[in-house]
Amino acid sequence: SRACATSDLSATTSFERRWKRHSVSVRIVATAIRAMVMQRRTSGSGFATNLAAIILPTGVAPRPATPPLSSGTRDCGTGQTILVTMASTSPSDPRTPPIQDYTHLAPTYDARRYVEPVHSAHEARRRKVLSRLLPAQVHRAADVACGTGRGVEMLKKIAHRAVAIDGTLAMLGLVREKLGKETWAVRANAAKLPFDDATFDVVISLNFLHLFAKVDDKTVFVSEMGRIVKPGGVLIVEFDNALQGLMLGAARKYFGKDIGYDWPWDIRRCFQKEWFSRIEVQGASLPFVWRIPLVRSLDDFTGKFPLNYFATKIFVRAYRR
Repeated sequence: SRACATSDLSATTSFERRWKRHSVSVRIVATAIRAMVMQRRTSGSGFATNLAAIILPTGVAPRPATPPLSSGTRDCGTGQTILVTMASTSPSDPRTPPIQDYTHLAPTYDARRYVEPVHSAHEARRRKVLSRLLPAQVHRAADVACGTGRGVEMLKKIAHRAVAIDGTLAMLGLVREKLGKETWAVRANAAKLPFDDATFDVVISLNFLHLFAKVDDKTVFVSEMGRIVKPGGVLIVEFDNALQGLMLGAARKYFGKDIGYDWPWDIRRCFQKEWFSRIEVQGASLPFVWRIPLVRSLDDFTGKFPLNYFATKIFVRAYRR
């Protein structure tokens, strides 16, 4: 009887081992099938798969990404879910401008730039021009290098889905604090955006390209933004004008620290015919004029030639082929 018991025990153990191996194989196959299905759904959604990090609205379950998430998920401490992949935040191509991190500027960014009366008046004129350039209603819109979300705030008024994109997580955290935890935000390099071609109806980029001195670098950014705009859609980009006040901008460009100022003809060169069918140029804030109440009305004509080329800021609206 002892031999029989030993034989039965051995058979049971062998059966359990085979069953465990079979169960593991079934789970592996099921997981692979589920991953393929989700990958197919994700690839058709227009939202990209090579994300460096995604911040999703609280309570929204993240979709799987390809390549697989190698660092898992983590929480920023502000309620948002972050997916971290092995995709580099800086493109490997040495010709591509690298991502810039402005974590140290985030806490005081708005207070130093948009709160004082002079700065707020200047900002109001820029927002007025942007509101004229934006379409009335769209499905998807994105703000590239969004900072603390001034542009995202305007996009949320016209878009069913407005996405904030920036290279600094601290900035994206401020966006969600200001605009709500349901705001979609993506951490990415503006030179290598993690979205499929023709994803958005409108893409904007404000107060960003002046950080780069080379027109070639700016062309890389503009072309990449154009790639994710749908055919017939609109890309709106803000530039600092080297022709502002005739010689004022040139002096600041060549003798000051404002190396990112651009001549209007160089600005046009950033919008390659490969991506865009036509462009429109509007200005915002003539130098000093907007500070003087008696002649401030002149600033209302910066949307037309020639005052659009003498304004402090140049906004380009480009239509995607």
